[in-house]
Amino acid sequence: MVAQAVLNILQACFDATIQLCLRFPAGVEGAMVSVGCPACRVRGSFALARCRNFSNSRPSLLWSPGELASEEQVDRLAGKIGVLCRDGEGLCIIGARGEVPTARAMRALARASELGKSPIEFKARWQEDEGGQRSIRFYAEMPYSWTEFKRRWSRLRKQLKTDLPMLSVTPHTGVHKLATALASQQRQKGAAVIRLNYNNNTVMSIAAKALASLPHLAQSEHLGASLVCVIRWDVLASDAKFAYAHIFANPEDNMDETLVKEDDLSNFDAWAVDVIR
Repeated sequence: MVAQAVLNILQACFDATIQLCLRFPAGVEGAMVSVGCPACRVRGSFALARCRNFSNSRPSLLWSPGELASEEQVDRLAGKIGVLCRDGEGLCIIGARGEVPTARAMRALARASELGKSPIEFKARWQEDEGGQRSIRFYAEMPYSWTEFKRRWSRLRKQLKTDLPMLSVTPHTGVHKLATALASQQRQKGAAVIRLNYNNNTVMSIAAKALASLPHLAQSEHLGASLVCVIRWDVLASDAKFAYAHIFANPEDNMDETLVKEDDLSNFDAWAVDVIR
């Protein structure tokens, strides 16, 4: 009862932040571009797909909030990720430059999965920017339900006939060392799992960098291109301070949207209510 009450409070707070998430001023570095459509005056997740003006205002890139932004901006980014992954207009792309924005992008992806009731599957890639700088791009989508994800993961464990060894990340873990270990385990076992301190910026950033480095360390170019990640973060679990990143090869990069069940869609409507006004 207490746990459910806590979850209800968190959900209510999350819904309240989502009502504002698409009204953030555009053109601000480190902030997210506004994608609201005031002309349509509609509500709910399905409205985005039907909105006649949304395709013109849909952002091509969401920037993760920088160091000067409050942590509340992570909830707003999570809300936008959930909306854009549901609109049927293609991948949701998140950009992050620096340790804190990268860690916040990872947390936003985890929150969008858990509070949006369906897993966010994403790939991380290095991006060469002007001036010789580098950033990370996260390419996210919501191609199936948690039920389908658990079914796939269960099949994988049955094939292995054992649990996957879990890799832990600390602030002192080397990016290349972690990426090499992940690539090796994925090649031998078919998947890999890493445990992350959800609130530790350094840990989350190291994990993101390792994920972005995976394509270069995979056994083949095709395999490297198919590696994806889903982060599970159970806010009500006894170990809620930890998030678990599941890395595996997904040959069906563009899965049929029918794998997302109707009950998942209705749950998302409750989650994303009033996003578009």
